[in-house]
Amino acid sequence: MLTNVTAMAAFPHVVSGAWLVAGAFLTGVASWHMVRHHRAAREMGLETEEGQERHRAARDLYRPTVRFGVVAMFVSAIVLVISGDFQAQIMFKQRPMKMASAEALCETETGASFSILTIGGPDAFAEQCGDVTHLIEVPYVTSFLATHSFDATRRASTTSTPSTSRSSARLRRTSTARRSRPTTARTSSSPTGPSA
Repeated sequence: MLTNVTAMAAFPHVVSGAWLVAGAFLTGVASWHMVRHHRAAREMGLETEEGQERHRAARDLYRPTVRFGVVAMFVSAIVLVISGDFQAQIMFKQRPMKMASAEALCETETGASFSILTIGGPDAFAEQCGDVTHLIEVPYVTSFLATHSFDATRRASTTSTPSTSRSSARLRRTSTARRSRPTTARTSSSPTGPSA
């Protein structure tokens, strides 16, 4: 695993994403309790014993928890963005058609846009990648994610590379050989014993 570049890029991305979700959840719950105890302390009065207890809980317990959650969110968000960018670079090098398919990039473009909302009709999954409508997209972002250049050219998802062509040809040969293989019907005969 330590020599796998893809795994080393995916591991911090997943862990930082988990920390971001946990930090957001912790911050939300602790903030709610902090505000609730603070309001209760003000309603009861800080001169009362119960009001002071609520005030100490809001100040000494929930406020540090909120700070920890915010720091965890901030740090994990930075790691998430950096590791995600590195992971995208690796993906574009190893599987250049993967993001093109994910973004429904049907035509080779220079400065390819990043699709936020895309819908497809009945022919969206056809080989020509037709009947696809990009409703919301951000210009140049896909090219920037691929090469850190806004003017990079990205191949369409329907453009085949030599490796994918060889794989497709190999799959076609295999399926053809399986279809042309003669099939023999199995007949089962039950032994008959002597009649009494």
